[in-house]
Amino acid sequence: DLNDSETELLGEKRFQDAVDAYDNKEYQEALDAFNTFLLSNPNNVSAWFYKGSILDKEEEYPEALRAYDNALRLSNSPSTRRKLWYNKGIILENTKEYYAAIDAYDRSIENDTENESQKAYYNKGNALYKTSNYEEAVLAYSGAIKLDPNYKKAIFNQGNAFYMQNMYKEAAEAYTHASKLINESDRIDNDKLIWNNRGVAQRNLGNFGDALVSFSRAIKIDKNYTNSLYSKALV
Repeated sequence: DLNDSETELLGEKRFQDAVDAYDNKEYQEALDAFNTFLLSNPNNVSAWFYKGSILDKEEEYPEALRAYDNALRLSNSPSTRRKLWYNKGIILENTKEYYAAIDAYDRSIENDTENESQKAYYNKGNALYKTSNYEEAVLAYSGAIKLDPNYKKAIFNQGNAFYMQNMYKEAAEAYTHASKLINESDRIDNDKLIWNNRGVAQRNLGNFGDALVSFSRAIKIDKNYTNSLYSKALV
């Protein structure tokens, strides 16, 4: 028989224990703790948010979506709603519900009051690309690039969307832009894709010298990269 003050303190401790378990990646323990906390605090937005995140990590997608929906129903904070809709979009995209994902990303962007939607624009572009809406994908990637001019993945994927529309000049320009953002001292394997695709676009434009340079740069990153080896031989 706890009084109101003692009940509040117990609730805070249970919530903090759940957060600590989450931070320690003890997800089942954290989930159990949040479920216990929510029994007496069903209107706590943060707890539903955490629960959704855990279920997402455990690939329990329908339950994760329900948890995020509960948080959305309770939250009036634009910042929180932006993050919730974004997380819903990721799940919907992972489950190949692309049009629902696009809608979720749009709702995330609508709730952005701090110009922090570059990832939502980027993922919206990816979902549009997967539905073959290449022209709209270009616009979505532009939204990401406007917020982060050095967003290499968005610039590269925008090049791919241009390429799929046979807009080789625009594609080559995007790939060139992306290539300038490659950190030569900390290159990643996927950087070879930028050079390879730039080479393909330049080849289609008849710029064979530029194409050879690009394929060679890709091969420098991965000497066994068959796409660039083959394309270089063709050129």
